[in-house]
Amino acid sequence: MSFLRFLWTAFKVVVFLAGLGVIGGLVAVVVIAPWERGGRPVPENGVLDLSFEGKLDEGARAGHLLDALRGREMSVTRMVRAIDAASSDGRIRALFIDLSGADVPLAQAEAIGAAVARFRAAGKRSHAWSEGYDLGRYALAARFDEVWLAPTGDFAAAGAALMLPYAGELVDDLGIRPAIEQRRRHKTVGDVLTRRFMDAEVRAHLQAMVDDVQANALETIAAARGMNAVDLGFRLDAALWDPEAALQSGLVDRLAYRTVLEDSLTELPVPVAAYASAVFDRDEADDEPVSGTSRIALIVASGEIHGGGESGPGGDSIAAGRLIGVLQDAADEPAIAGILLRVDSPGGEVAASDAIRETLKAIDKPVVVSMGDVAASGGYMIALGADRVVAQAATITGSIGVVGGKIVVAGLLEDYGIRFETVAAGQNGAIYSPFQDFTPAQRARFAARIDAIYGQFTGMVAEARKLAPEVVEGLAGGRIWSGHQAAERGLVDRVGGIETAGDELRDLLGIAADAKLDLVDYPKRTTRERLIELAEGGFVAARTMLAGPLPDLETVERRLEQEGRIRLLAPEMRIR
Repeated sequence: MSFLRFLWTAFKVVVFLAGLGVIGGLVAVVVIAPWERGGRPVPENGVLDLSFEGKLDEGARAGHLLDALRGREMSVTRMVRAIDAASSDGRIRALFIDLSGADVPLAQAEAIGAAVARFRAAGKRSHAWSEGYDLGRYALAARFDEVWLAPTGDFAAAGAALMLPYAGELVDDLGIRPAIEQRRRHKTVGDVLTRRFMDAEVRAHLQAMVDDVQANALETIAAARGMNAVDLGFRLDAALWDPEAALQSGLVDRLAYRTVLEDSLTELPVPVAAYASAVFDRDEADDEPVSGTSRIALIVASGEIHGGGESGPGGDSIAAGRLIGVLQDAADEPAIAGILLRVDSPGGEVAASDAIRETLKAIDKPVVVSMGDVAASGGYMIALGADRVVAQAATITGSIGVVGGKIVVAGLLEDYGIRFETVAAGQNGAIYSPFQDFTPAQRARFAARIDAIYGQFTGMVAEARKLAPEVVEGLAGGRIWSGHQAAERGLVDRVGGIETAGDELRDLLGIAADAKLDLVDYPKRTTRERLIELAEGGFVAARTMLAGPLPDLETVERRLEQEGRIRLLAPEMRIR
């Protein structure tokens, strides 16, 4: 333990020094560095470089500090808009993307790939290269004119898959007792603690969903590559980990290094983040829409949903108070004609999700929800407040169910000689204590509450989607659907991405189908606000690291009690 404490102290010192460096860098950037508004001009003969590392977030993410301060953050929606802008921009002649370090869920491959297809339809070239391909990266690359693969790269576009953990055996061995209620059978987020194996009925349902996602992905790839979907499946299997076979079967167009492709391009490279900043970022005094267009507020809701007004470090959660304020501001701004809300969330707290839904429902301007990679449980509840709902074919949605309870760790602590004695006022004073189980009366009362919330949730779905209660029950029970399945069952209105959501807004606004929409990131943040956001994220992390030694039992108890809240959560999953 002494050695571990030494390591922990050394780690905190390193973090503290790094924090001082970050703060010093921020001061230097703001006070000393010359400010470049808009950056370098876009060349007249450019190739738009879409390359990115890791998973592209739905919310804005900066590549480095200066990009963040200058507003050159990148997101799925911003990339799609940049590609669409480039398709009619005479200065941009081609697209290029290096997918080697990218993590591409199939829903994102659909969204970005559709924009690439529109770029190609404008008569412009596009080139994709990667050191290797899985199904997600290949589903995106296939939408480009040319697909290049490194000569020694792996071609492993094997298929779609979900992987869910089951730790019931470990929980039993540790002496932990999950006191969890979930409605209903397919609400599997609690199964990680309560089961050792996947339920057979749940497996059958998830298998059907994954098969549907795979079929849609193969149809899209086949259409882009000029193949038959069934034949494509055989080719993908035959080319597994075999670059030469992938080339011979027409899955890739060339085996070559990135330098060869770059040398073949005569255009000047333009990073997509810099291009988007140059095209979309307006002078802050410009509050009037472009002539002949309808200004649409593009708002992103990404992460787990919770109450209050503060998002987590890096903006990786949905704070209901903050999002509601942003929605109301957009609704009150005269220049805004409608709202496009991009939702990427597995759910979260019940009351917070419902409050956002009710806010959307009360807005008297057209509101369309566009679903990202995941919009399930509380994320789906939010969408019920919109006038129209659009999902990608591979979006994970539905999960209409409720889960709540607590984790009882008394048995685990007793194994280490620790026993908690509780003195509480009244029969229910320690109802959320992680050191004692629910009494039968408490369990019955808690189950009744879960049932009531489940009934409210399904009632909201029936009202918003105009479905009979018995139909909703057949779609609910915690079942998870792909966006394509959800559209077939009436849980969403259409399958598509940002462009499809724009079509729905045009219809709601009563304007021509080809009318231009002026999408604006909302709210627009000033440089000062970006700086404060970055600093707050760093201070939150520093405060967490420097708060003291490893968490004590009191801290653990408090965190376990907080988990007793009733939630609308889907299992943590992504289709790849």
